[in-house]
Amino acid sequence: PRWTAKDLHGQLLLLHGAIDDNVHPQNTMQLAHELQKTGRPFRLMLYPKSRHGVTDPALVKHLRATMLEFTEQTLLR
Repeated sequence: PRWTAKDLHGQLLLLHGAIDDNVHPQNTMQLAHELQKTGRPFRLMLYPKSRHGVTDPALVKHLRATMLEFTEQTLLR
């Protein structure tokens, strides 16, 4: 929830399907806004034509590459 943004630490990667009707994209936008207000570092990747799960094989490849790059750059230093 967005009200916990101040309690989060470290680098964060937010991934969201823009047409998700289970967890609405606005929830992620609210969290991103709260993270910005608290100065917490994060990265945001939206998948414009994806719902709650990314299923297009090309986008799954992109999502995995994004996660791997994030892990390499932030957690494995």
